[in-house]
Amino acid sequence: MFIIENEAGEIVKQQKSNINVVWTERVDDENGQPLQRKVETVRPPDGFSVTLEDNSVLTLRKVSEPVSGTGPRNLGYGPIVKVDGEWQRPKLRGTALPPKPDPEPTLVVTEAWTEVVPAVMEGEVEVTSETTIEHAAVTEPNPAYNYTDLRMKEYPTINELVVALWESVMESRPEAANVLEAKRQATKTKYPKV
Repeated sequence: MFIIENEAGEIVKQQKSNINVVWTERVDDENGQPLQRKVETVRPPDGFSVTLEDNSVLTLRKVSEPVSGTGPRNLGYGPIVKVDGEWQRPKLRGTALPPKPDPEPTLVVTEAWTEVVPAVMEGEVEVTSETTIEHAAVTEPNPAYNYTDLRMKEYPTINELVVALWESVMESRPEAANVLEAKRQATKTKYPKV
């Protein structure tokens, strides 16, 4: 990225791609009319200056893009600022987004609610007293819920199972197998079949 700055060091224009300067030569045709003829196209270096007809000076400056922040997530670019005489546009980095939560086995279609039924009166006599009815939430299966995939993420590894089985059967030490079985049962409870 490049910017063109004026003599006061202010940005006049931003240019995302390279800037080329076309050098021209002024000549007159056979009738004395001025013509411009392209002589050369070049990519000017950083700091290249041009004096305009009003004697103001414009200077081409390359904008560096230092990385600001840490993490894998690209947050875009910060504003263009001048730091120690150099124009910079920092590339912003941020921490990774947290993983999506595991899906629930069911989706709530209608929330649970309480209905209040007022008392029924006949004249001054109360026929039925005020009552409340609790209505349960209405749910349906969640199509995104896959209990087998969720369980596989938390089950003990094959290596852990083999070691625990060996210790339990061959060495008469069932402690590791009991711990792994408790972990399996907790995982099954956490991710039930629906």
